[in-house]
Order: sequence, then structure tokens, then C-alpha cells
Amino acid sequence: MLAKEADNNSNGNNERVVVYTDGSGMEGMIGAGAVLYRDGVRIRSARFLLGEDTEHTVHEGELVGIALGVQLAKMERIIIPGIKISLDNQAAIQGMENVSAKAGQHIIHKIHRAIDELRNDQKRRQELVEASDDETRINQSTQITLTWVPGHEGIEGNKAADKEAKKAITDGSSTAATLPPWTKDTLLQNISALRQELKLAARKSAHNKWKSSARYDRTRPINETMPSNKYLQITDELTRAEAAALIQLHTGHIGLNKHLNRINRADALWCPHCGEGNAENITHLLHICPVYNAVRAEWEGALREKTREPAEILGTKEGIKETLKFIRRTGRLKMGWEDTNGRERE
Repeated sequence: MLAKEADNNSNGNNERVVVYTDGSGMEGMIGAGAVLYRDGVRIRSARFLLGEDTEHTVHEGELVGIALGVQLAKMERIIIPGIKISLDNQAAIQGMENVSAKAGQHIIHKIHRAIDELRNDQKRRQELVEASDDETRINQSTQITLTWVPGHEGIEGNKAADKEAKKAITDGSSTAATLPPWTKDTLLQNISALRQELKLAARKSAHNKWKSSARYDRTRPINETMPSNKYLQITDELTRAEAAALIQLHTGHIGLNKHLNRINRADALWCPHCGEGNAENITHLLHICPVYNAVRAEWEGALREKTREPAEILGTKEGIKETLKFIRRTGRLKMGWEDTNGRERE
């Protein structure tokens, strides 16, 4: 089993062997690094380039960093009663304790096997020493401890490991002699990285399709970020009916006579209140029809007379709220405005 503790001796001056490890993402690539210190003196280091960040994650790099650290410790030719592996990523430490079917678990299994091999190597060395010594010794298993160190605190070993991880990205992996044997094979693609890449590709495709659609030019003056996380945050609290009404206000595809007449759902395109010559469209409903003057005055007052600005009334949280309230109070559109309790929203 691995022990876990906080690293209270960051430079390892009182430890026989301390290994610092790190994973890093830079320039679209993922790298890992490890540096071994003995009695506070830097002895050796290793680095490994995992590949592109569309196939691997920094978390995976942190795990490979631990694997590099174990490999460096296996290269020691002395008996080591205790080895401390220090890193600044708590998620990687927790992942080492809870092996399950999740991203990176194949690396964690390799690390545990390497640790078992390290302990067996240390045990054999100790047995050889005991066999040549007249005194009876107590055979103890090598204690391997994972410790967390705070990042960006100027700790020499931590900075050295980070530098090695970044060097893997800029200069490539170190020699095969310093790397675990399994690194010669192509690493499995990380499911989390692939999932993220697919999401980005789908989002980009949707955005490109939206920009090439006939509705884009109509909605761009209102909110050019559509579709985006920013716009989703603005509209996050809307009911389905409100969201539908908002999109209809954006596109002009709405239950008013000008649009209904165009799709053969109304006999005439005129406003039912103002008569012939007054096409009932969004502009007429919002700004012209005198039947709605009273509720329009409340709407204009609430938005401080910014109701002539499409980006204000349909592109801001307050503007959307007050505009939908105005539409609802006109009674012109029947869209199921009630909330989940059957009450009309204010």
C-alpha cells in the first residue's frame, strides 16, 4: 500500500530519497517530468512526451510523472528504507488510492506494478546484505510515500519537475534508459480528452452552421455571441415557453399576422386592431399598435427608454425579462406562459 501525507520538508534535506514529479500542458501538447534527489542532491531526471492534448490530459501527465519517478527510484543501486514521491496535484494522489474503471487507470495499474517491483528489488538487496552479515537484521519493506506539495511556492524540486515536464514538450522525451519499458508503446488515447475534443468539434460545427444560416444576419445585431455559453447564461432561467418566444422574437418566425400570412396561416397580414395598411410584425407589436400603449409605457419605463435598441431588449438579462413581460401582458401570443405551478410568471 502507498502511504499519503503532507510534505513538510519540501526540499527533502532529511530524506534519503525524494522524487518530485509533474505533468504539464503547453502548446497543445502534454508532457511529464520527474527529478530524483538523494540526501538533498539532484541525482537524475526523466521526461516523457505523451502527445497532443486532444488525446491526453494534464491529469494523465501527472500520473505518467509518478511512473517516471518510480522508474528513477528503481535505478538506485542502494538499499532505500523510504522513498518520498512529491507532486502538486491532489487528484493524481487520490487516483492512486482509488483504482477504478476511469480515465488513466491503466497508468495507475502500471505504477502499482512498478512499485511492487521496486519493493521486491529492495528486498532482494537487503537479503543479500543480510546473508553476508554476521548480525541478524529485521527485514522491512521499503516505505513509499506520496506527498502533496503546494505549487508555485518556489520549492526547488517542484520547479525542477515542472521544468522537465515542459522540456518534454519542447525537446521530446529523455533516453529510453530513464523511462518505464511500457512507454515505448503508443499510449492509449484518454477518453476524457477525446470527449472534450468531440464536444469542441460539435460546438464548432454548430457555430459554423449557424453563421451560414439565413437567421444569422437577423440575430447578429441583437447578440453576435449566439450560440455561446454567455448567451446561455443570460437565458438560463427562462421557461421553455419564454425561450421559444425569445427565439421567435429573434428570427421573426412568430404568431403575428405578417408571418402567419406568409406561411398561409392567416388570411391577411394586417394588425387586427389597426386594420389594412398596418402589417402586424414585431416592430408593430412592440412600438406602434396603440392598443398596447399602457403596457408599453411600463415596459419603456422599466428599461429606461432603451426599448429601441434590439441588443438591449433581446440581448441582456433585464431586457429579455421586461420584453417577455410586455409580450405576455399584451395577450397577443398564446404560448403557455404559466410556471410549473400553473401560475403566470411576473
